[in-house]
Amino acid sequence: AAKNIMQPDEEGGRAPTRLASDHRGPAAGSCQRLSAREVRQVPAPEMEQTKGPRVQGWTPVRSAFRHSRLEPAQDEAPAESGAAAAAYNFAWSCLTSISSARVVGVAALLLLVVGGYSFLGEKPPDTTASASSSQAWLTLAALTPPPTPPPPPPQQNPPPLPPPSPPPPPQSPPPPPPRPPPPPPPRPVTWEHHPHLNCWWGGHGAQEVDNPPGTAVQGVTTLTECQAACARAPSHGCEAVLFSQDRRCYRKRHIDLHHCSGDAKFDLYVRTDPLPASAAVPLIIDTDLGFDVDDALAICMAHALHDAGEAKLLAVLHNSGFPGGIGGASALSHYYHHDEEVALGAYKGPFGRDRDSRPPGSEWKTGPYVPMLLREFEAPVKSSSDVADAVHTYRSALASAADGTVAIAAIGFATNLDALLRSPPDATSHLNGTELVARKVRRVVYQGGWYAARHTPRDLQRRVPADEFNWGCGRRWFGPSLVGCEGTAAYVVSHMPPNVEQIFSEVGLLFPTGGRLLQCAPRTSPCRRALETTLREWGQDPANGRASWDQIVTLAAVRGVEGVRGHKGGAGGINIVDRGGTNHWQPGFGSQQSYFALDGDEEWMASVWTRAGTDVGERVLRQMEADVRWARAPDSLAEMKNEIDRLLCQQPK
Repeated sequence: AAKNIMQPDEEGGRAPTRLASDHRGPAAGSCQRLSAREVRQVPAPEMEQTKGPRVQGWTPVRSAFRHSRLEPAQDEAPAESGAAAAAYNFAWSCLTSISSARVVGVAALLLLVVGGYSFLGEKPPDTTASASSSQAWLTLAALTPPPTPPPPPPQQNPPPLPPPSPPPPPQSPPPPPPRPPPPPPPRPVTWEHHPHLNCWWGGHGAQEVDNPPGTAVQGVTTLTECQAACARAPSHGCEAVLFSQDRRCYRKRHIDLHHCSGDAKFDLYVRTDPLPASAAVPLIIDTDLGFDVDDALAICMAHALHDAGEAKLLAVLHNSGFPGGIGGASALSHYYHHDEEVALGAYKGPFGRDRDSRPPGSEWKTGPYVPMLLREFEAPVKSSSDVADAVHTYRSALASAADGTVAIAAIGFATNLDALLRSPPDATSHLNGTELVARKVRRVVYQGGWYAARHTPRDLQRRVPADEFNWGCGRRWFGPSLVGCEGTAAYVVSHMPPNVEQIFSEVGLLFPTGGRLLQCAPRTSPCRRALETTLREWGQDPANGRASWDQIVTLAAVRGVEGVRGHKGGAGGINIVDRGGTNHWQPGFGSQQSYFALDGDEEWMASVWTRAGTDVGERVLRQMEADVRWARAPDSLAEMKNEIDRLLCQQPK
């Protein structure tokens, strides 16, 4: 430390290093070395406390230790040398300016320097001592080992950690999610045995499950295996088995025992267990009930399908303005005890007037049987004023159904479907009409249009709107204004969501149904009474029945085209309907559109046109009727005739 204090200056001498503190020198705040010349040039106020002569270039300065506890007693003569004064001065200046962290070290150095005198037994050099003596003392002080630093304070043990909290009690694992309920046990299959009875396709009491008709189930040689093969058919598609003496198995459905034949080679076993609820197809019927009686027969058949568990009749909607039309539907629902199950709704617009009334349009157009039903049968609903608007009923029925399940039988005008597709969201559903139909409806089967299965291109080209009843708004009978109806069919067909299957039918003219009601149904049946009243009013024999246009459409809506001995003609094409209601089929692929044709229709019609010598007119119709009468028509016609009559003869539960 002393060596660091005494450094040669630029004049060859030694100069003390001075700490220029706040009260010493112009360069405040730093510890500097001052040369001899700089020391001599210190101004008077700085040197006012100095005493003694100059010795060898040193300026003795009164030590700042005067104010410290190291200052000599008053009775001692101050005899410090210039070098010692400079050292004291330097040490105290540095001590007062350095950080508190170094105070202890500097104080130890100061004690060592001061104590050196007593250790050597000498007094501090006088003012006449040589510089060499001062330097020797400083060198000796510098060489003296520093005192041992005080031991570090005893390390305090950290406060004891709090005892660890006891571990939480082990938590039991979360309970496993509840297991789904086990599937219900399979329903027991029960059978009714009819020995020596044979039922087969083509109007002989049954339809075939396996194709081609008359195909036996492969690999089955016992009755038990035969019955198990029937039970495995999806959606209760097999209702009976025919087991032969040569151990062959034939699966059947839609059995009509009245048209089966005795045969000792066969035994018939008919299932008696009910259909599961999941097999029922949600069905909505949109009808113009009131003009032709085929609508009434279609609704009666739908109620029978509902009772059998094959359909779930959600709603019946009336689509003309005739107020009593929905009353007739109510009488039919009440007869089948379905008042609480089947919703009713009605079109309440201007269309539906009678063009033949006087003056024209002054009365509603209707046939003879609806007024009779309202007079003779109990009907909770008498008029359209008693029910909700058809669109509201449509939306409510669709909103409550499962997605993609509903079938619609459109057997009348397109007024309600047009309004449904245009309907906005409401309290029933947040979806608009088109979105609701897209989500809920599986297929729509229409009675409307002309198609190639029954007509040649020349026959189709000669059509006019008056030839079409439903889509042409019945313009030969309704009017004079067609406001509310005209153009609705064109809008519905072109704006139906593309995921909804659309099937178009004109089938039904040549296999009239309902005549059997005169034998199988009591006179208290509104279905029988509607048929009798209408055909007698028109001068026809009720025993012959009425054309099955609406009946076959309703059955196809529930069972699909393949379930009614039909196939899809023109599949993938587009039905273009104009504002007047006439249509043109545009071939294509990728759409969900097709027209319904009975199996064998195309081949039969080609034969009829050849034998009649023409493809249009009365001669073609007479040739077709003769073929039906002499069993030259496809057997699919007779089979569907018998199936519809079988359903119409089912009595209410």
